[in-house]
Amino acid sequence: MSDALVHCIGLDGDMIVREAFASNVAQPGMVEVSAEIYEVAKNRLNLCKWDGTSLSDYTPPAPAPVIPQQVPMWAAQAALKQDGKYDAINAAIVGDAAASPPVPSMEASNAPVFFAWTMGNYASRQSAFIAALASQFDMASADIDAVFVAADHLAQIAG
Repeated sequence: MSDALVHCIGLDGDMIVREAFASNVAQPGMVEVSAEIYEVAKNRLNLCKWDGTSLSDYTPPAPAPVIPQQVPMWAAQAALKQDGKYDAINAAIVGDAAASPPVPSMEASNAPVFFAWTMGNYASRQSAFIAALASQFDMASADIDAVFVAADHLAQIAG
């Protein structure tokens, strides 16, 4: 029989101490510990983890960034420019007559993409337009997320 109990929950692969009890009446989910461990645990709830024999520091992971689902088109294009992808994407959509060989505009071959890029007010993360660009320019989902986060940041700065 131990001097005290701690109640642990599984979080991020660790057993995080949620409660400490100066009692020896075990309940489901509780772990028996010594009085010394109890004293440390009761002052560090949610900040320590139990490995079965001792307590150690626990730092919760940083929250995942919120990926905006819609950003102004100008901000998306500016973020792509900062990322070095704008010129290739713009040339593929708008065309580049000076290129050798010349790159035709998508205005006739894919009018929705052409007009979304040149006149669209917003870029939507889940749109077919964004999915098509990602596929054509070999951009992973994380790359698109990064563009949307950067675009949202630019839009907030610009006010």
